[in-house]
Amino acid sequence: MQRRLRRAPLGEAGDSFLESHGLLINEEFLPLLQEAGLQDFDRVMHFEGGALVNQRGRTTVVRVKTAGGQHLYLKRHRFRPLRDFLRAMRRLQRVDRNGKHEWTNILRVRALGLDTVIPVACGRRRTPAEKDSVDSCLITLGLEDAEPVDSFYLASMQSPPSQQRCVLKRAII
Repeated sequence: MQRRLRRAPLGEAGDSFLESHGLLINEEFLPLLQEAGLQDFDRVMHFEGGALVNQRGRTTVVRVKTAGGQHLYLKRHRFRPLRDFLRAMRRLQRVDRNGKHEWTNILRVRALGLDTVIPVACGRRRTPAEKDSVDSCLITLGLEDAEPVDSFYLASMQSPPSQQRCVLKRAII
């Protein structure tokens, strides 16, 4: 079941999204997802290929190389709202295990004209087997030869910063 959606409010000009089998998909990348076998929510959540990049608790990030040589990053969360909320409160942390939330933030950064990962697909739904659990995923296209802004900032801001560096610092913030 596919449903074409209007351009998302925070998408770039020309971005078109469709909803398909539990995923919100950047339509431009549908063929790439189909090639990788990641065109629906269940396939994404049960995908076993790729190289593990990061695993923290019930969150995993896997890098998948497509036949065309591009890298997709697949981030999957298993979130237990009540348990994770109580754990976060005990540690005074924020609870955010939602691929859709991260998708929206990526679109906001892109709308500002800043280079960041390209959002390919995201999805979220309650797990039928575990009523108190929510599964969520985010798929992005990898950025090649990029430096994280926090690394750039630490490496390039000397003390005391020059006027030019102050302008750059304010722009980054």
